[in-house]
Amino acid sequence: MKIDSTITFALIIAFVSLLSPIAVSLMNNRHLRKMKEMEYTQENFRNIALHKRDILENFLRLVGEFSSSDTDVKMSELTVAYYMLLPYIPESKAIYFRDFSDIIAKGNFSGEDGSIKNLLHDQIIPTIKMEVEKLQTK
Repeated sequence: MKIDSTITFALIIAFVSLLSPIAVSLMNNRHLRKMKEMEYTQENFRNIALHKRDILENFLRLVGEFSSSDTDVKMSELTVAYYMLLPYIPESKAIYFRDFSDIIAKGNFSGEDGSIKNLLHDQIIPTIKMEVEKLQTK
């Protein structure tokens, strides 16, 4: 039996036309899965970034309220904010936050020597600012 080239050509076209939708569907599904994974990753990052920013801002707000003499902020609220903040602070800067917390725990917030003011303005606020800027650049 001799196969004519036109029949061969028709069979090849039929075979390709059967496989083509399957291949396109597989590629499309793979692409959609990757896009969905990227969306989940982005959403997760966004949630983490917002959570971290809220913790940083809450700590600064409580420090500001606590430093004011006519406030209802309790030492416990500031301590909780401090401990919530610790995992997000670079290890090299954690000692400044610990010193700050120790000074506040001793009730020496007004500090006559200005050490708490220097610690707050020279180390703590710039560290928090740096962490917030990191969140905005990612």
